[in-house]
Amino acid sequence: MRALLLALVPSLAFAVPPSLVDTDLQLLPAPIHVERSPVQHLRWGGGEFVQVQQSWAGLPIEGARLTLSYDPALRLTSVFGPTELGFPPDRAPDVAVEAAVALALEEAADRGAGALWSPRVEPALLRVGSVVHRTWAVDVSVAQPVGAWRVHVDAHDGRVLAVKPTLWTARADVYPTNPGASELTEVELTLDGDELRNDYASVSSCTDFDDQTWRCNAKEVLAIPDAEGDFFFDPGFTSSDDPFAEVQMFFHLDKVARWFEDEFGFRTDYGLGGNAIEGIVNFNLANAFFGDADGDGLPEVAFGQGNGVDFAYDGDVVYHEFGHAVFGSVVDAGDGRYDEFGRLTAPGGLNEGSADLFALAITGDPELGEYAGGGILGSGAIRHLEEDRHCPTDIYGESHRDGELWAALGWNLIDDEAIGPQVAAHAVFGALNRWDDEVTFGAAGEALLESIDDLLATDFINESQHAALLGHIEDSGFDDCGRVIRLDEGQEPLQVLRGRRGGDGTDRFFPNANQYSLDAPEGAVSLELAVRELNASSADAGYRILARRGAPIVLEMVEFETPNGTRERPEPQEWDFEVDGFTDGPVLLLDESSDPALLPGATYYFAVTGIVAEGADSNFAFGEIGLTGEVAIIPVEEAPGDEEGTGCQGCSASVGGGAWGLLMGLPWVVRRRRVGGTQVPR
Repeated sequence: MRALLLALVPSLAFAVPPSLVDTDLQLLPAPIHVERSPVQHLRWGGGEFVQVQQSWAGLPIEGARLTLSYDPALRLTSVFGPTELGFPPDRAPDVAVEAAVALALEEAADRGAGALWSPRVEPALLRVGSVVHRTWAVDVSVAQPVGAWRVHVDAHDGRVLAVKPTLWTARADVYPTNPGASELTEVELTLDGDELRNDYASVSSCTDFDDQTWRCNAKEVLAIPDAEGDFFFDPGFTSSDDPFAEVQMFFHLDKVARWFEDEFGFRTDYGLGGNAIEGIVNFNLANAFFGDADGDGLPEVAFGQGNGVDFAYDGDVVYHEFGHAVFGSVVDAGDGRYDEFGRLTAPGGLNEGSADLFALAITGDPELGEYAGGGILGSGAIRHLEEDRHCPTDIYGESHRDGELWAALGWNLIDDEAIGPQVAAHAVFGALNRWDDEVTFGAAGEALLESIDDLLATDFINESQHAALLGHIEDSGFDDCGRVIRLDEGQEPLQVLRGRRGGDGTDRFFPNANQYSLDAPEGAVSLELAVRELNASSADAGYRILARRGAPIVLEMVEFETPNGTRERPEPQEWDFEVDGFTDGPVLLLDESSDPALLPGATYYFAVTGIVAEGADSNFAFGEIGLTGEVAIIPVEEAPGDEEGTGCQGCSASVGGGAWGLLMGLPWVVRRRRVGGTQVPR
């Protein structure tokens, strides 16, 4: 087994004594009967973070973690998180467990089919805004596509309050220290006893794995030491009885756990002795994931094998999955929510991207998954993070793909000799400790800017490094990453398209992650929006584009009743007109004769959702959609005269693309207008 040698930087000593933390907590506003307990101290280049769990009535409040930020002089500089909270009536739940489970299963049905396991439910508390709700927390799953979520159902009024993912896979997020790129090298393992176990890691093999439920029903340790107490085994590659996989896993899991402790003082806490995190290997699944693989209520890092590849042989798989453990412990972020612009995909994307980014800081290579790619793609790396990405243009709407934006920025920081991996890791770590449960990509960028300012103030970096960091952040778009993509700036976004037809036969609105805009400057004579690319799950899956002049489409969460109780879904509240389609090509043309007519000097906004054709075999619409926009203008100051009386002056000029003639009439375009939510034919 090859040792991947890593020079560890000098440790930063703990500084903040518990008595000072207790004193500072007492000075903060505190609702009555709320208990506050420090759960971990994390050091970084800007000082120290102290994470505090808030509890009420004996239950931890999800989404209400406090983070206290101290500078090296032990001064409390910032407090992140909610300090003033309102609470529900202190009475028994009004909603039955069975009703909560039924609602959670409806949420799962919006995301896929089948199930990996039966629903699990427990009482919980969840913060939404400034109010704490007593909930039933129901863990549900789907088998196609694989996923798992924790659904919070209000225990008093039956509303679904949040849907948080609990299963993070790694099909597209690994970089191996692998058999194809390295030789077996003798190393020393630090153990507690004669098993692959210490205060940081513990590893075993799954001897009974159900690939339908993603559940390990039985475990066994295969790597038994020889008479000298050593663990020398030949690689088994595709064998399910492979003790080498346990050794390889343990080496990398122990290494990454120690790296996070040395850099930030981070330790896992999953109920194993000495805060060890468990790794499970040797089961038939061409994937790796962070989640509860054995049903004991504690998350593990689980590594399968398939298509000729054992994921446990990849060092980056381990680093990435451990990164999910760090993110889940440090960031109290949810997912599956919506705001006034659309679907909030940032929490999932930042989770995946941060896991990648820390792996890059350890390995120093932008290629992810050369070896594991053989089990997924047949050959080649799964992901190349050397290529620049831009926010918000490259937001896609799927966590692994969106994670590339954050990880690619991280690689640019790591690869810059003026910055390097240690500074990059500390800059990002300082940012993610500031994130709340509804972090956006824009908020992540703002937190990163604050983080590098703190690092400069504590002399962890110098002015030159700060300038280099700032330059990369600005180039990536994270310094001002909004929720609207401007099509008139030559951007060509491609985003996930998702929709569903409900039981009442109407389409449910699942908006894309971002809205779009197109300027029609003074002198504009026509505006065209086109679907340049439509990759849908079937010919019955299409799109609906809502348009509004002068402001983004307004979305609100609206309650609706189901046979099992009340749920919420995003619904557009303010828009001017809409168009449906099932093919790519031009979809919208505004000019002086269209209804509504083009208004020069205005900005037009668009929101997109998937739709399902009537009579379709499936109620789901999946795929991806890419949009472009063009505006033809008359540059008034340069317009030639109209000597021939054609009524056209300078008609060949355009903005947002090459010159094009004025298009008149697109018979396949459905032009409709909405007034107060009522459809009005043209």
